[in-house]
Amino acid sequence: LKLFALSRVRFQRPGAMAKECYVFPGLLGLLIQGCLLGLSLVVLGIKKSFDRTGRTLVQFLVDCSKQVVGAGWVHVANMLVSMLLGDIGTGGADQCQWYWTQITLDDSIGVWVEYRLLKCLISSVSQDRRDILTKPLRGEGELDLFKIDYVVYAKQLAAWCAVITVMKFVMVIGMLVARSPLEVLAATILEPFEDHPHEKLIFVMVVTPAVMNALQFWLQDNIFLEVNTEKPSEELVQPLKNMSENVS
Repeated sequence: LKLFALSRVRFQRPGAMAKECYVFPGLLGLLIQGCLLGLSLVVLGIKKSFDRTGRTLVQFLVDCSKQVVGAGWVHVANMLVSMLLGDIGTGGADQCQWYWTQITLDDSIGVWVEYRLLKCLISSVSQDRRDILTKPLRGEGELDLFKIDYVVYAKQLAAWCAVITVMKFVMVIGMLVARSPLEVLAATILEPFEDHPHEKLIFVMVVTPAVMNALQFWLQDNIFLEVNTEKPSEELVQPLKNMSENVS
């Protein structure tokens, strides 16, 4: 019965939303997903305009493609978790409140967790596998798509997806432990949209990611640069070191 109930709330028609906010309300949900994808690409474009590492456009896209795949997977996971908790929740939090909570945690504390997990993974494997995980996929000068070692790329992508999957489990467990205060925080932040579910959805899945995904992409790109560079510059890794020191 619980699974049947969950299947009914996933794809509510816009007219049936009432005052409760759903993360995928029919056609509006599709439009929101398109906006979210476009926003992510814009953020990466801005990141490229500020990039001072000397990477070509293709080199930059190769590095960022891991972020895009990872962000897509986390987005799907966040929607599923939001649907589940919004359906079985007892504190009154709807799906949009849980999605806002997740993206806020994932794009801040979650990035630090990813950083630590990736460092632990690299340090725990054999030297041969460590060389594969840390091998730069960009060389000197121009780099075209036919010169990329796609076997190494696939292994690095698989390792990154494993890292973010573990991160997601850690964040969900932490979210459940601190469920009550997080529900209060989300309800307080989203209170202006209480009677406007469409506007609430836009704020949660467009406006908030405009800020939080920008932070996430920026920090994740620095993680990849540190991992794939023998002597990363202090400018690249300092934000990650600061985050580690603050959490510790």
